[in-house]
Parts: sequence; structure tokens; C-alpha cells
Amino acid sequence: SSSSSSSPKNVIREWRSFLLWAAMAAAPTAAPPPPSPLLAHNKKRKVFDPLVLLRSSSLPHPTWEVRKLCKILGHRPWHPSTEQAIRRCPFKLTSQIVSQVIRRLADPKQALRFFIWTAQQPRFLHTSKSVKSVSQKWPHAMDFMLFLKVLRWLRERPPVALSSSCFTVLIKGFGWAGMVDEACRVLQRMHEFGCKPNVRHFTCLLNILATERRFQSLKPVYVQMLRQGCMPNAVTYTTLIRSFCEAGTVDAACRLLQHMIEKGCAPEVLTFNVLINGLCKAGKMEQAHYFFNAMNRYGCIPNVVTYNTLIRHFCKNENVQKALELLEDMIARGCAPNVRTYNTVINGLCTAKDVDGAHKLLAEMRKTGVTPDVITYNSLIAGLFQEGKVDDACNLLKQMRQSGCDPDVATFNALIDGLCKHSKVGKACNLWHEMVQFHVPDAVSYGAMIDGLIKTGRVAEAEAMFGDMRRKGCVPNALHYTALIEGFSNAGNFSEAYRYLDQMEARGCKPETRTYGCLVHGLSKAGRLSEAAEFLQKMMEKNLRPDVTVYTALLDGHCRKGDLEKAHEILDIMIDKGSHPDVLTYNLLIRAQCKRKRVDDALTTMQEMPDRGCLPDLITYRMILKCLCKGGIIDKACMVINNMKSSGCTPDATTCRLLIPYFKKAGKMSEVSWLLKKQMSEGCKT
Repeated sequence: SSSSSSSPKNVIREWRSFLLWAAMAAAPTAAPPPPSPLLAHNKKRKVFDPLVLLRSSSLPHPTWEVRKLCKILGHRPWHPSTEQAIRRCPFKLTSQIVSQVIRRLADPKQALRFFIWTAQQPRFLHTSKSVKSVSQKWPHAMDFMLFLKVLRWLRERPPVALSSSCFTVLIKGFGWAGMVDEACRVLQRMHEFGCKPNVRHFTCLLNILATERRFQSLKPVYVQMLRQGCMPNAVTYTTLIRSFCEAGTVDAACRLLQHMIEKGCAPEVLTFNVLINGLCKAGKMEQAHYFFNAMNRYGCIPNVVTYNTLIRHFCKNENVQKALELLEDMIARGCAPNVRTYNTVINGLCTAKDVDGAHKLLAEMRKTGVTPDVITYNSLIAGLFQEGKVDDACNLLKQMRQSGCDPDVATFNALIDGLCKHSKVGKACNLWHEMVQFHVPDAVSYGAMIDGLIKTGRVAEAEAMFGDMRRKGCVPNALHYTALIEGFSNAGNFSEAYRYLDQMEARGCKPETRTYGCLVHGLSKAGRLSEAAEFLQKMMEKNLRPDVTVYTALLDGHCRKGDLEKAHEILDIMIDKGSHPDVLTYNLLIRAQCKRKRVDDALTTMQEMPDRGCLPDLITYRMILKCLCKGGIIDKACMVINNMKSSGCTPDATTCRLLIPYFKKAGKMSEVSWLLKKQMSEGCKT
């Protein structure tokens, strides 16, 4: 433009003032970043601790100025108050201080925001060290160094004119920093500098809005794009479709694809992949499969990502057969499955308890030249334990090592958990000692080991491992505390159980249903029924729904005490609260009734069972028949036998041997004959 206001010098001045204003007015819109891997060494903290990075041996010892800035930037998102806190610091910002701070910040977005803000400060210049420090935070971001150059050009003399690509780089850069509002302002002010936004600018901004989950801002930008005569391309539509899917409006995403096709814009494989993934996540598998079949009509050949998405979600929905069909179709079409494909199907087969099928697929995987990885073996190990094949699971660890695949923490966790659940705690301990030589145990590792020790009554060892866990900086969760509380409760050491419960709550870890349940169980077993009832009441006050095991434990406590009226009252409360009694609950009550020769009450309880969705089992019938026969009430015993016949419940040899003498003595030969036949079918001698 010939206007003086549009001269390169004025353009640069405008940009300098704009960038300064933009940085000052910046408000955070991004979600907090994931914790740094270094946090693994300081897991007691729930938030990022900048001092963890300060202690890193790869960095020089920080000055107090660097510590102060790290504390300001490490514990809060970027906000105008952040800038005020930095300005209040009683020292001058130097390039050396800024460089060290950037290197120590775990959040790359926060580091970039700090870099941009300092770049706009009067009389401050970044050096090559600070540029290198911030660029190391973004090693995979294309055009990142160009973005830093553009920021530098805005301060150079003589001024450098900005091209259309420079605006693209600025939008991207502010997007990387999570400064969405600044990215939007770049687009809005482009026309002031004689530059018209194109499809790349709009698409870039739409992608930033989608990444930062600013879905409500997508429509205005898209409408502005159309009003300015800028036609969306396949990348634009794909970005919007992804946004609709992430926002949970997959139907709108489907309509947008149809609109895209009607406008003559050919969808790409990525477009379909994004939509199929969104539909799968929304549970619309049939619709996802429809678009999968429609891909060929638009010249799009499904790739490994397409197949993996469908296979993963079919396995997740327990439709492994469909996943296997897709795997066969994939190979038939010449699309080579990768290790992730096979891992997904193998895990699906193991979850469906088809470990033999998983092993066959493993052999096929090797034939096709795909090398199994640690995830493959971990799935198979978990599947073998699920089927009770403990030795096979342990042998697979040897095969894994022989094939050159090193086990990871998850491998050891699966083995330790499986061994503990199958009462092989000794072997689990051996594996534990082997694991700690090469890996750092995590919360799952400690949880499996502590639970296994508790289940075998080794409470002191479990408590010692809990202490080791805390000393190593691994934060205990509800499962760890509950396991210890259960162990001490079962051992009758309620003072220690209460101490850990208090410690659990003091550390902000909320007790769960199982936590209170194991206390109710232990107290009921010890006859401390009033305390058990208090914990049951506390559960309800905390909106924790007691399950059938909790009610059954308290009911059993009252049965042991002989208070059958109170036991029946617990049963009624249980039903009123929507917790359905199981056969164990009824059997405990019936056993107590029979023990006190209240056989009519026992019969009534048994007759109520089917109406409440619970059928009597062999133990139920055996208890009542034994009580009736010993009491000489043979006619009612015959009725129970007939009921047993009609229900399809077959007596075992022990029951037959118990009942035959009573029916013989009473002359009930048809019942004797039936019992003898059942005894013979069991292969037992009379």
C-alpha cells in the first residue's frame, strides 16, 4: 500500500506494540500439562515441583533468582498475576537467568509463554542460549525456529516486512504456547497490514481452538472464513470433524462429511480415520463400519490406522470375532498388520479367555515377520493367570527373555499379581527381588505384593513393604490402605486397623466401600457388632453403597451370636436398600436357624429365595434335609427332595450317604431308590 500507515516501519511498530499488549493481556486457556517424567522420583507431590528439576545433575546449581522464578512459574498457569509476581522480584532479568529458568520449567508451554513475555520487555534481548533453551522444549514442532526468528525480526532495525507465511508461523507459535486469544488476534489484525488471511491461516487457527478444546469458538471462525470467500479444504474439514467428535457431537461430524462431499471437496483417508475413531468412541460401531465400507467409493483405501481403530474398539466391546474378521480382511487387501494390530487382538482373545487362540495368533504374528513386544507377552501372561495356568505364565517369562524381549514393570506386576492371587506368594517375593534390581516398583507393584502378603496372613511383612513404599516416594492409594486395614482386621488387631484408617483420611485418601467392608467383616467376626453397625451407618452417610458382602458379614455376626431376629432385620434392610442377597447370605441364616432347631423358619427362608431371585443350592438343601431327618420330620424331607428334583439340583455322594439311612428307616423306598441312582451316577459305592 502507498499509505504511510502501511509502510514496513509502521507495520513493525504496530506489531511490536500489538505483541506487547497481547502478552500483557494473555489469559491461560490450556489445561495443565501432564506431569514431568522426573515427577516419578518425587511422587509425594500431587503438583509439579520445580525444585525436582532444580536438583537435576545435568543442570548447573541454580541461583536464588532462578529458584524464585521457577517457583512463580511452576505452581500457577500463566495469568496477569504471574507477570505482576515476576515484576515484583527484587532483581533484574538477564538473559542468563531467563535461559536457566526456561531449561528448568517442565511445561514447554509455560516456558514458551515466559520466553515470549520476556521478548516484549523493554531493553531485554534474548541470546543464543535462551533461544536454544526454548527450542529444546519443542524438538518436534515444525517451523518453531522460524517462529522465534519472526519474534526477533519484529524488533530489528531496519524493520523486516512480514509475509503471509510469517502470519502462519505467528498463529502456530501462539498456539504452541497455548495463547489462543493472541493467535485469534493475529488473524483478526492481518488486514490492517495489507495481508488477507488464506485457508492455511484459518485452518491453523481452527486446529489450535480444537486442540485447546475451545469448541464454542470454532463456528465464528468458520463463518468468518466463508464470509471472506475462503473455501475450506480437506484439512479444514478434517480439523472440524475431529473437533465435533471430541466435543461428543458425532452426528454433526457425519453431516459435515456429507456437506464436504457435496461441496466437491474429496475426503482423505485421514478424514475417514478421524470420523471412524469418533464414532467408535461414541459406541456407534455399526455406523463406523458403514463409513469404513464407504471409503472405497471415494477413492480412499483403508490403512493400518483405520483397521487398528476398528479392531481396538471391537475388542473393547468384547466382539473379538469381528476383530478377527477385520484382521483377515486387512491381510487379504494387502494392508500389513503391525505389532499394535496383533497386540490388540491377542489382548482381546485373552480377555475373552481364549488363550489358545491368542497363542495361535502369536505364532501367525511371527510367521508374518512381526516381532512380539513386551505388550504382547504381558497380555498373554495376564490371560494365562486368568485361566489358572500359573506354570505356563511363569514359563512365558523365560520364553520372553530368550526371544530378546526384556520384561518391564508391567510384566513383573502381572506376574506378581497373578502369583499372589493363586497363593504363590513365595514365588512372587522372588520375582519382586529380581524386579527391584532393574526397575523401580510403582503403586501397582506394591499393591499386588501387599495384597498377596495380607491374603496369606503375613501382615507384618505387608506393613514393612508399605513403609518401604512411602520411603521410596510412592504415594499410597485407597487400595494399599484398605489391604492393610483388612489384614489387621482379620487378625483382630483393630487398634492398628483404626490407626491406618485415620492416617488414610488425614492424607486425603477417601475410604472406599471395601475399606469399610473389611472393618465390618472383621468386627462382625470378632463379635463387636455395635462397632460393625457404626461403620455400616458411616458408609451410608458418606453415600457409599454397602455391597452384599458387607451386609452378609454383619448378618453372619448376629447369626453367630444367636440373635436371629436381628439377622433377619439385616436381611430386610439389605433388600430395602437394593442390595440383593446371594445364596451365601441365605445359607448363613438357614444354618443358624437349623442349628437352633427352628426348621420351619429355615423352610420359610428357603421358600422365599426364588421369589427374591436366588435359587437354593446343594448346601441349602443338605442343611435343611439333615435338620428334618434328625428331627424325624421325614414327610417334609420328602417334599424337600421333590423340590430338589424339580429344581434340577443333584445331590452329591456325601448328601446321599447322609440321607439314605433316614429314608430307609422310614420306609420311603422311592426316595431311597432315587438317592441310590444319584449316588451311582456319581461313581460312588453304597
